[in-house]
Amino acid sequence: RMAAGVAGLEEALELRDASPRAVEACAAALSGSDTDAWDVAEIFEKLREWLRRDLGLTQKLLSEADLQATIVDSLRRHGDNLEVARLGAGVVAGCCQRSNHNAEIMVAAGVVQELLWLMDRHRSDTLAQDNACVALWRLAERHGGGAEAILLQGGLAQIFRAAEDHGHNPFVQVNVCVAFERLLSRGGAPSDGMLEVANRAVQLHPSNMQIKRGAQRLREALETLAPAGLPGAVLASAGGKAFGRPSAQRSPSSGAGGVGSGGGEKGAAIRRWGQRPWQDGATGDAAGGISRRAVLPRTLAPTTDGSTFLAATTANASSTTAGRPLG
Repeated sequence: RMAAGVAGLEEALELRDASPRAVEACAAALSGSDTDAWDVAEIFEKLREWLRRDLGLTQKLLSEADLQATIVDSLRRHGDNLEVARLGAGVVAGCCQRSNHNAEIMVAAGVVQELLWLMDRHRSDTLAQDNACVALWRLAERHGGGAEAILLQGGLAQIFRAAEDHGHNPFVQVNVCVAFERLLSRGGAPSDGMLEVANRAVQLHPSNMQIKRGAQRLREALETLAPAGLPGAVLASAGGKAFGRPSAQRSPSSGAGGVGSGGGEKGAAIRRWGQRPWQDGATGDAAGGISRRAVLPRTLAPTTDGSTFLAATTANASSTTAGRPLG
Protein backbone atom coordinates (compact mmCIF):
# COMPACT_ATOMS: atom_id res chain seq x y z
CA ARG A 1 0.00 0.00 0.00
CA MET A 2 2.85 2.38 0.84
CA ALA A 3 4.51 1.62 -2.50
CA ALA A 4 1.24 2.29 -4.27
CA GLY A 5 0.96 5.59 -2.41
CA VAL A 6 4.46 6.63 -3.44
CA ALA A 7 3.75 5.65 -7.03
CA GLY A 8 0.50 7.61 -6.91
CA LEU A 9 2.28 10.71 -5.64
CA GLU A 10 5.03 10.47 -8.23
CA GLU A 11 2.42 10.12 -10.94
CA ALA A 12 0.49 13.10 -9.56
CA LEU A 13 3.57 15.32 -9.53
CA GLU A 14 4.13 14.59 -13.21
CA LEU A 15 0.70 15.86 -14.23
CA ARG A 16 0.38 19.21 -15.95
CA ASP A 17 -3.16 19.83 -14.68
CA ALA A 18 -4.81 19.04 -11.37
CA SER A 19 -7.17 16.08 -11.09
CA PRO A 20 -9.18 14.67 -8.17
CA ARG A 21 -6.93 11.62 -7.92
CA ALA A 22 -3.73 13.70 -8.07
CA VAL A 23 -4.94 16.09 -5.36
CA GLU A 24 -5.97 13.15 -3.17
CA ALA A 25 -2.46 11.68 -3.55
CA CYS A 26 -0.95 15.01 -2.49
CA ALA A 27 -3.33 15.21 0.47
CA ALA A 28 -2.39 11.72 1.62
CA ALA A 29 1.32 12.49 1.40
CA LEU A 30 1.01 15.79 3.27
CA SER A 31 -0.95 14.05 6.02
CA GLY A 32 1.59 11.27 6.39
CA SER A 33 3.81 11.24 9.44
CA ASP A 34 6.80 9.96 7.45
CA THR A 35 6.70 12.65 4.74
CA ASP A 36 9.90 14.69 4.86
CA ALA A 37 10.32 18.39 4.21
CA TRP A 38 11.61 17.98 0.67
CA ASP A 39 8.57 15.92 -0.29
CA VAL A 40 6.38 18.67 1.17
CA ALA A 41 8.28 21.30 -0.82
CA GLU A 42 7.79 19.31 -4.03
CA ILE A 43 4.07 18.95 -3.36
CA PHE A 44 3.74 22.66 -2.59
CA GLU A 45 5.53 23.49 -5.82
CA LYS A 46 3.05 21.37 -7.79
CA LEU A 47 0.03 22.81 -5.96
CA ARG A 48 1.24 26.30 -6.72
CA GLU A 49 1.72 25.40 -10.37
CA TRP A 50 -1.83 24.03 -10.57
CA LEU A 51 -3.25 27.10 -8.85
CA ARG A 52 -1.56 29.37 -11.35
CA ARG A 53 -2.70 27.31 -14.32
CA ASP A 54 -6.36 26.90 -13.32
CA LEU A 55 -7.24 28.71 -10.11
CA GLY A 56 -10.92 27.82 -9.97
CA LEU A 57 -10.53 24.11 -10.66
CA THR A 58 -7.60 23.67 -8.29
CA GLN A 59 -9.31 25.55 -5.45
CA LYS A 60 -12.38 23.35 -5.94
CA LEU A 61 -10.32 20.16 -5.81
CA LEU A 62 -8.34 21.32 -2.76
CA SER A 63 -11.58 22.12 -0.98
CA GLU A 64 -13.13 18.75 -1.85
CA ALA A 65 -10.02 17.05 -0.43
CA ASP A 66 -10.17 19.22 2.75
CA LEU A 67 -6.60 20.29 2.11
CA GLN A 68 -6.75 23.81 3.56
CA ALA A 69 -5.99 22.83 7.17
CA THR A 70 -3.54 20.14 6.00
CA ILE A 71 -1.51 22.77 4.15
CA VAL A 72 -1.36 24.90 7.30
CA ASP A 73 -0.30 21.91 9.39
CA SER A 74 2.44 21.07 6.89
CA LEU A 75 3.76 24.62 7.22
CA ARG A 76 3.71 24.20 10.98
CA ARG A 77 5.65 20.92 10.88
CA HIS A 78 8.13 21.71 8.11
CA GLY A 79 8.39 25.51 8.00
CA ASP A 80 12.01 25.46 9.13
CA ASN A 81 12.83 24.33 5.61
CA LEU A 82 13.32 27.40 3.44
CA GLU A 83 11.80 25.87 0.31
CA VAL A 84 8.73 24.79 2.26
CA ALA A 85 8.40 28.33 3.63
CA ARG A 86 8.77 29.98 0.21
CA LEU A 87 6.46 27.62 -1.65
CA GLY A 88 3.99 27.16 1.20
CA ALA A 89 3.37 30.89 1.49
CA GLY A 90 2.73 30.93 -2.24
CA VAL A 91 0.24 28.09 -1.93
CA VAL A 92 -1.62 29.93 0.83
CA ALA A 93 -1.79 33.02 -1.37
CA GLY A 94 -3.20 31.00 -4.25
CA CYS A 95 -5.71 29.16 -2.08
CA CYS A 96 -7.11 32.42 -0.72
CA GLN A 97 -7.18 34.36 -3.97
CA ARG A 98 -10.83 35.40 -4.43
CA SER A 99 -11.94 32.65 -2.02
CA ASN A 100 -13.62 33.63 1.24
CA HIS A 101 -14.24 29.95 1.95
CA ASN A 102 -10.58 28.92 1.84
CA ALA A 103 -9.44 32.03 3.68
CA GLU A 104 -11.87 31.43 6.53
CA ILE A 105 -10.81 27.80 6.96
CA MET A 106 -7.11 28.64 6.85
CA VAL A 107 -7.45 31.48 9.34
CA ALA A 108 -9.29 29.14 11.70
CA ALA A 109 -6.48 26.59 11.24
CA GLY A 110 -3.87 29.14 12.35
CA VAL A 111 -2.36 30.17 9.03
CA VAL A 112 -1.63 33.73 10.18
CA GLN A 113 0.49 32.47 13.07
CA GLU A 114 2.43 30.22 10.73
CA LEU A 115 3.05 32.90 8.11
CA LEU A 116 4.34 35.34 10.72
CA TRP A 117 6.53 32.65 12.23
CA LEU A 118 7.94 31.86 8.79
CA MET A 119 8.68 35.53 8.18
CA ASP A 120 10.63 35.65 11.41
CA ARG A 121 12.41 32.34 10.87
CA HIS A 122 13.49 33.28 7.33
CA ARG A 123 13.91 36.99 7.86
CA SER A 124 16.83 37.40 5.46
CA ASP A 125 15.23 35.55 2.56
CA THR A 126 13.63 38.02 0.19
CA LEU A 127 11.49 35.43 -1.65
CA ALA A 128 9.98 34.08 1.57
CA GLN A 129 9.20 37.63 2.68
CA ASP A 130 7.56 38.53 -0.62
CA ASN A 131 5.41 35.39 -0.81
CA ALA A 132 4.35 35.80 2.81
CA CYS A 133 3.35 39.44 2.20
CA VAL A 134 1.20 38.35 -0.75
CA ALA A 135 -0.41 35.65 1.38
CA LEU A 136 -1.13 38.15 4.16
CA TRP A 137 -2.82 40.70 1.92
CA ARG A 138 -4.81 37.96 0.18
CA LEU A 139 -6.05 36.85 3.61
CA ALA A 140 -6.70 40.43 4.68
CA GLU A 141 -8.90 41.25 1.70
CA ARG A 142 -11.23 38.28 2.18
CA HIS A 143 -14.00 37.78 4.71
CA GLY A 144 -13.27 35.35 7.51
CA GLY A 145 -11.27 37.37 10.01
CA GLY A 146 -7.93 37.45 8.21
CA ALA A 147 -7.29 41.19 8.62
CA GLU A 148 -8.22 41.10 12.30
CA ALA A 149 -6.02 38.05 12.92
CA ILE A 150 -3.05 39.70 11.22
CA LEU A 151 -3.38 42.79 13.39
CA LEU A 152 -4.00 40.84 16.58
CA GLN A 153 -1.01 38.56 16.08
CA GLY A 154 1.57 41.19 15.18
CA GLY A 155 1.47 41.20 11.41
CA LEU A 156 2.07 44.94 11.08
CA ALA A 157 5.42 44.64 12.80
CA GLN A 158 6.50 41.87 10.45
CA ILE A 159 5.36 43.75 7.35
CA PHE A 160 7.17 46.93 8.45
CA ARG A 161 10.32 44.91 9.00
CA ALA A 162 10.06 43.22 5.60
CA ALA A 163 9.77 46.66 3.99
CA GLU A 164 12.92 47.92 5.65
CA ASP A 165 15.03 44.78 5.40
CA HIS A 166 14.22 44.20 1.72
CA GLY A 167 14.21 47.68 0.24
CA HIS A 168 16.19 46.36 -2.73
CA ASN A 169 13.34 44.08 -3.79
CA PRO A 170 10.62 45.99 -5.67
CA PHE A 171 8.15 43.11 -5.32
CA VAL A 172 8.39 43.17 -1.54
CA GLN A 173 7.86 46.93 -1.60
CA VAL A 174 4.72 46.82 -3.73
CA ASN A 175 3.23 43.92 -1.77
CA VAL A 176 3.92 45.72 1.50
CA CYS A 177 1.99 48.73 0.17
CA VAL A 178 -0.90 46.49 -0.89
CA ALA A 179 -0.89 44.72 2.48
CA PHE A 180 -1.08 48.01 4.36
CA GLU A 181 -3.91 49.24 2.13
CA ARG A 182 -5.90 46.03 2.71
CA LEU A 183 -5.32 46.14 6.46
CA LEU A 184 -6.47 49.75 6.58
CA SER A 185 -9.63 49.08 4.60
CA ARG A 186 -10.55 45.69 6.07
CA GLY A 187 -9.13 45.70 9.57
CA GLY A 188 -8.95 49.34 10.63
CA ALA A 189 -5.20 49.15 11.16
CA PRO A 190 -3.41 52.12 12.76
CA SER A 191 -1.75 54.16 10.04
CA ASP A 192 1.45 55.27 11.77
CA GLY A 193 4.51 54.89 9.54
CA MET A 194 2.66 53.65 6.45
CA LEU A 195 3.06 56.85 4.44
CA GLU A 196 6.79 56.82 5.12
CA VAL A 197 6.99 53.25 3.79
CA ALA A 198 5.15 54.20 0.60
CA ASN A 199 7.35 57.24 0.00
CA ARG A 200 10.52 55.28 0.69
CA ALA A 201 9.49 52.53 -1.75
CA VAL A 202 9.00 55.08 -4.52
CA GLN A 203 12.32 56.75 -3.71
CA LEU A 204 14.14 53.41 -3.85
CA HIS A 205 12.50 52.38 -7.14
CA PRO A 206 11.51 55.62 -8.91
CA SER A 207 10.83 54.01 -12.30
CA ASN A 208 8.77 51.04 -11.07
CA MET A 209 5.14 51.54 -12.11
CA GLN A 210 3.78 48.78 -9.87
CA ILE A 211 5.27 50.47 -6.83
CA LYS A 212 3.95 53.85 -7.92
CA ARG A 213 0.44 52.42 -8.27
CA GLY A 214 0.64 50.53 -4.98
CA ALA A 215 2.00 53.54 -3.13
CA GLN A 216 -0.69 55.79 -4.59
CA ARG A 217 -3.46 53.41 -3.54
CA LEU A 218 -2.01 53.33 -0.04
CA ARG A 219 -1.85 57.14 0.09
CA GLU A 220 -5.48 57.36 -1.02
CA ALA A 221 -6.47 54.85 1.66
CA LEU A 222 -4.59 56.84 4.27
CA GLU A 223 -6.43 60.00 3.24
CA THR A 224 -9.88 58.44 3.28
CA LEU A 225 -9.71 55.64 5.84
CA ALA A 226 -7.19 56.65 8.52
CA PRO A 227 -9.18 58.07 11.48
CA ALA A 228 -8.45 61.72 12.24
CA GLY A 229 -6.04 62.31 15.09
CA LEU A 230 -4.43 58.87 15.01
CA PRO A 231 -0.68 58.20 14.87
CA GLY A 232 -0.07 60.17 11.65
CA ALA A 233 -0.58 63.34 13.68
CA VAL A 234 2.16 62.22 16.03
CA LEU A 235 4.53 61.75 13.11
CA ALA A 236 3.67 65.21 11.80
CA SER A 237 4.36 66.75 15.19
CA ALA A 238 7.72 64.98 15.22
CA GLY A 239 8.75 66.81 12.05
CA GLY A 240 8.06 63.98 9.62
CA LYS A 241 10.94 61.84 10.84
CA ALA A 242 12.05 59.12 8.48
CA PHE A 243 10.81 55.58 8.31
CA GLY A 244 11.78 53.29 11.17
CA ARG A 245 10.74 49.69 11.48
CA PRO A 246 8.82 48.44 14.50
CA SER A 247 10.89 46.55 17.05
CA ALA A 248 10.10 44.70 20.22
CA GLN A 249 10.35 47.44 22.80
CA ARG A 250 8.54 47.73 26.06
CA SER A 251 5.06 49.09 25.85
CA PRO A 252 4.47 52.58 27.29
CA SER A 253 4.75 52.71 31.02
CA SER A 254 3.01 55.12 33.32
CA GLY A 255 6.21 57.05 33.85
CA ALA A 256 6.89 60.49 32.41
CA GLY A 257 9.76 59.48 30.19
CA GLY A 258 12.04 56.71 29.00
CA VAL A 259 11.75 54.27 26.11
CA GLY A 260 8.15 53.37 25.39
CA SER A 261 6.36 56.29 26.97
CA GLY A 262 8.10 59.48 25.92
CA GLY A 263 8.02 62.61 27.98
CA GLY A 264 6.26 65.92 27.49
CA GLU A 265 3.50 66.73 25.02
CA LYS A 266 4.53 64.13 22.45
CA GLY A 267 4.69 61.42 25.10
CA ALA A 268 1.16 62.33 26.17
CA ALA A 269 0.01 62.04 22.57
CA ILE A 270 1.64 58.64 22.28
CA ARG A 271 -0.04 57.44 25.45
CA ARG A 272 -3.37 58.82 24.30
CA TRP A 273 -3.31 57.29 20.81
CA GLY A 274 -1.11 54.27 21.33
CA GLN A 275 -3.58 51.76 22.72
CA ARG A 276 -5.99 50.03 20.39
CA PRO A 277 -8.97 47.74 21.17
CA TRP A 278 -7.20 44.59 19.93
CA GLN A 279 -4.00 44.95 21.95
CA ASP A 280 -4.51 42.37 24.65
CA GLY A 281 -2.13 39.42 24.57
CA ALA A 282 0.66 37.44 26.16
CA THR A 283 4.40 37.82 25.94
CA GLY A 284 6.71 36.01 23.55
CA ASP A 285 8.84 32.95 24.07
CA ALA A 286 11.89 32.84 26.29
CA ALA A 287 14.32 32.79 23.37
CA GLY A 288 13.18 36.16 22.11
CA GLY A 289 11.93 34.86 18.75
CA ILE A 290 8.36 34.81 17.61
CA SER A 291 6.19 32.33 19.42
CA ARG A 292 3.37 30.73 17.47
CA ARG A 293 1.18 31.49 20.47
CA ALA A 294 2.58 34.88 21.49
CA VAL A 295 1.11 38.34 21.09
CA LEU A 296 2.59 41.44 22.65
CA PRO A 297 0.70 44.71 23.16
CA ARG A 298 0.66 47.05 20.19
CA THR A 299 1.79 50.55 21.07
CA LEU A 300 3.33 53.66 19.67
CA ALA A 301 6.85 54.16 20.90
CA PRO A 302 9.47 56.87 20.27
CA THR A 303 12.77 56.01 18.60
CA THR A 304 16.05 57.30 19.91
CA ASP A 305 15.98 60.21 17.45
CA GLY A 306 12.56 61.36 18.60
CA SER A 307 10.47 59.93 15.76
CA THR A 308 7.62 57.55 16.40
CA PHE A 309 6.65 54.24 14.98
CA LEU A 310 4.33 51.35 15.60
CA ALA A 311 6.06 49.21 18.19
CA ALA A 312 6.17 45.47 17.77
CA THR A 313 3.12 43.41 18.47
CA THR A 314 4.95 40.11 18.57
CA ALA A 315 8.06 38.86 20.28
CA ASN A 316 9.65 38.17 16.92
CA ALA A 317 10.42 41.75 15.97
CA SER A 318 13.57 41.77 18.06
CA SER A 319 14.90 38.57 16.48
CA THR A 320 16.25 37.99 13.07
CA THR A 321 13.39 37.07 7.69
CA ALA A 322 10.61 37.66 -1.68
CA GLY A 323 10.87 38.65 -5.65
CA ARG A 324 7.53 37.93 -7.17
CA PRO A 325 5.08 40.32 -8.81
CA LEU A 326 1.61 40.84 -7.38
CA GLY A 327 -0.30 37.56 -7.39
